Amino acid sequence: MVRLFDLEWRLSEIWSFSQWLRGPHVGDADDHTALGGLTEELTPPHVDERRGRRT
Repeated sequence: MVRLFDLEWRLSEIWSFSQWLRGPHVGDADDHTALGGLTEELTPPHVDERRGRRT
């Protein structure tokens, strides 16, 4: 259940950030925050493969 919640949360964040960036923007702090958030959500998490946990 925790993994499904994490996936749902990440997909929701990706959707929100991409919606923001699809509209007109001027490169202000909000745009930089949205781009940084989208980049972070799309970056694979670091996983300790031996334990199957994020580090």
